Amino acid sequence: TKVYLITALILTIITAVEVWIFYVPAIKESAAFIPVLLMLSAIKFALVVLLYMHLKYDNKLFGQLFGG
Repeated sequence: TKVYLITALILTIITAVEVWIFYVPAIKESAAFIPVLLMLSAIKFALVVLLYMHLKYDNKLFGQLFGG
């Protein structure tokens, strides 16, 4: 359960950063706004796929396929 709690905490922090980025006008108007949000979403996707769907313990090909 420790791994799942740490993962949940990391996902919560990333979500809080995404919300913060959305509400900061200087960042929202910059060219990096969309790429940063996409990168954070991709990190969250990879964490969910690898840990909660148990692909971390399967063949590495599955993790690379879904992560890619």
